[in-house]
Amino acid sequence: MNNIHLFKKSLMIICISYLCSFTYSQSIIQELKLDYSVLHRVQGSDTITSIESGAIISDGDNLKINVQFKNNFTCYVIYEDPDHNIAFLYNSSSDSLKNISPYFYNTKWLKFSPPLGIETLYFILSQSPLITLEKVVVDLGVSSGGRARKFFKRFTSEINKLSSPNKNSTLLTTRLDKPIVGGVTFRGDEGEINAYSLTHEIRRSNVDVIIKTITFQHE
Repeated sequence: MNNIHLFKKSLMIICISYLCSFTYSQSIIQELKLDYSVLHRVQGSDTITSIESGAIISDGDNLKINVQFKNNFTCYVIYEDPDHNIAFLYNSSSDSLKNISPYFYNTKWLKFSPPLGIETLYFILSQSPLITLEKVVVDLGVSSGGRARKFFKRFTSEINKLSSPNKNSTLLTTRLDKPIVGGVTFRGDEGEINAYSLTHEIRRSNVDVIIKTITFQHE
């Protein structure tokens, strides 16, 4: 009987230790890290530069976005035009090719056209998919008039909600983040920016979501 009692006690200790270890591991939030670049090419030129938030762009100019992140995270790049139309430039939740880590994605060259005004990019990296945000962006993309205005308010509300301290998030605006040494990563010769360069890095610990907003003046 004593042996059975000791066995049960030992088993209980093992189970409790395992449970504590599992709970602790589940509570650890992985560091979020996003490498990215916003590349600019003036109409009629082959020269590529890294564009800063607040820069002035013109009709016919081209923009290209590169991102790199661990593939167990969810990454979104969302575009808002001066008329508050919203669209995904990238949604990793629907990317069936996201099978290596870190995962690199680049958009094609995007050409600016009217309307003029403030152009906005949202870079979002999350520990898990943001289902509500995804639905709002899709619904807004197929709506017009008063219905579109309603969904845009929901979009703004969702961005504000994700940015709130209660969400355990980091909102980064206006300035670009820490430049990668030399202004370019390994995706290009040192000091030379090309179409695959990653020029900046966001790195945050103990957060669920990073939201980075970059704006341009389209004239």
